[in-house]
Amino acid sequence: MKNIRREVDVVRDYLNQYTAGILAPSRFDPNSKYFSDLRWSQTAEVGYVPNSKMRNTFMAVAIDLPDFQSPYGAIHPRYKHDIARRLGLSSLAVAYQQAGFDYQGPFPVSYKLDRTASHIIIEFDHTPIEIRVKTGFEICCTTKDFICKETDSGWKNATMTSHSTTSVTLDAHNCSVGGVRYAWRESPCALRKCAVYGRKSNLPAPPFKFAGSPQLFV
Repeated sequence: MKNIRREVDVVRDYLNQYTAGILAPSRFDPNSKYFSDLRWSQTAEVGYVPNSKMRNTFMAVAIDLPDFQSPYGAIHPRYKHDIARRLGLSSLAVAYQQAGFDYQGPFPVSYKLDRTASHIIIEFDHTPIEIRVKTGFEICCTTKDFICKETDSGWKNATMTSHSTTSVTLDAHNCSVGGVRYAWRESPCALRKCAVYGRKSNLPAPPFKFAGSPQLFV
C-alpha cells in the first residue's frame, strides 16, 4: 500500500495541471486487481476528476479499450480515436472552460441499501445511463469482526437484477453489505462493453469503490 500512497502523492503534485488517463487493460487476467488500485490513485482516490484534490485535471477513461495484441504493448491500445474524443471533450470543458460538453461518464451519487428486499440501488449522475452488460459489480459482506476497507477479502460478484435510466439494482441476499465496487479488475470488460455508459455521451463510467460499515449506506 505504500507504493499506492506514493502514487497518490505523485498524481496530486504533478498531474494537478490538466491531463490524465485512466489506464487501459494491459493483459487479459480476469482475476488481477492490481491496476484497480493504480486507477483509483490516478484520481486521488475520489474516482473522477476534476475534484477537490485535483482541481484542474481532466481525464479519459480507457478501461473499456483492451487491445492485447497491440504492437505497441497492450497498455497502449490502438483505439486512439476513442481516447482522443474523450480527452477532447474533457479538455474543452476543463482546460478551456467551455460550457455545454458532457465530458464525464456516469458516477454514483447515492447507494441505497434495502435490507427488507435484500438489494442495493446505486443512483448515477450524467443520466440517462445505458447498460451494455450486467456484470462488473461486486459487494463486500461484513461480519461483526470485519468491515470492508482496504482488504480484498469479503468481496463477491453481485448480480444486477434490474436497472433504469438513472440507477442499477444489485442482489444483496445473504450479505450484510459493507461495500460496493465496480470494474475493479485489471481487464474489467470487453471492447466498449463495460456495464455502465452515458446514453447520450457514450462515455463509460469509471471504476469506483465505496466501502465502510453498513451504517454508511443511506
